[in-house]
Amino acid sequence: MPEMDGMALARAIKADARIASTQLIMLTSLGQRFTPAELQAVGLEGYLVKPVKKDRLFETLLRVVGENPSPARRIQSTKPKNEIQTQIGAGLNVLLAEDNLVNQKVAVTQIKRFGCTVDVAANGQKAVSALETKAYDLIFMDCQMPEMDGYQATAAIRELEKAGPESCGWTAPIHIVAMTANAMEGDREKCLHAGMDDYISKPVHPDDIRKSLERYHTRPAPPQV
Repeated sequence: MPEMDGMALARAIKADARIASTQLIMLTSLGQRFTPAELQAVGLEGYLVKPVKKDRLFETLLRVVGENPSPARRIQSTKPKNEIQTQIGAGLNVLLAEDNLVNQKVAVTQIKRFGCTVDVAANGQKAVSALETKAYDLIFMDCQMPEMDGYQATAAIRELEKAGPESCGWTAPIHIVAMTANAMEGDREKCLHAGMDDYISKPVHPDDIRKSLERYHTRPAPPQV
């Protein structure tokens, strides 16, 4: 914000005894990250990345206002959670199909946070080709890409799987998670109808990645051929 930014405002509030007990949550733009020590030093209870999603806002309010643990207790509790996050994707080979360079960097950082190994394909055709050279456990597939979009790539992958093991070098059916900026009613059904297994909307949040990885682990076993 102009004149006084959020961090300066937080310090001013905490310095005023009349309002120092006010609980503060930072709203920050994508790319800005704060460590627990930085948050504690200013007196912030947490932060949310804009644009804020309803479920993330609800979880943060519940944690800060409902449970109301002390800052020190919250900071101490982050380590086990991070360890659990890393274990969720440990050992998984992930293919990210995404044409936008900024979105690539953000998504790769978020996916690696859970212990996954990530390769990037810049369009659907390259994603199909990548599957022919390396075995992947799951694909995060952007729906709108040049040359071959996510729907077409998924259809091509499913056709190869129908042809039998000799036509694909991966364990079929491979798990495909759609990523789309179209958060419209019916988009999820469109993705599932195209042969995708899961659906998350952009901008992608780490919680969405985590839930997708958890659903991957709990999906029904592929049929034995």
